[in-house]
Amino acid sequence: MNLKSIIAAAALALTATTATAETQVHKLHSYKHWIVEFNQRNASAWCSASNGNFILNADNAGNYEIQIFVPGADFGDHRAPFSVAIDNLAMWTQKTAQYYKQSIFTGGIKTEILVEMARGQRIHTFNSKGQHVSTYSLAGSTAAIKALADCGSKLPKGAVY
Repeated sequence: MNLKSIIAAAALALTATTATAETQVHKLHSYKHWIVEFNQRNASAWCSASNGNFILNADNAGNYEIQIFVPGADFGDHRAPFSVAIDNLAMWTQKTAQYYKQSIFTGGIKTEILVEMARGQRIHTFNSKGQHVSTYSLAGSTAAIKALADCGSKLPKGAVY
């Protein structure tokens, strides 16, 4: 079953699904440290590329979000700055990242960040105090970002992450 068939079937299922908290996941691509998946839960559908606890989410409008999952953390629920640095390049800061329980969400990822990720070796993350949170390998990210963009472009209209 190809990507278009999976997403078309999932879109049909979205219209006929009763409310459930279970997320259905379809693996689309796997290379080196990255896995790209199509996800759906209730009336939501999104694509994600993950490298362990580092996740990129995409919707059908070309919007990207970084999600960092930190096992054992308890961030509560608040907004604060969050930064990433790729290799030894300049740091990019999201001033209003959402810290929620064990995750940090940063929307509004610019194309330049995705390009640098595809070229880079490692991405380093930092919390609102500038303290290092984690480092992730970017090996395989070029193919993963391409597969993520392709998946996002095929999502049904109005799909959100």
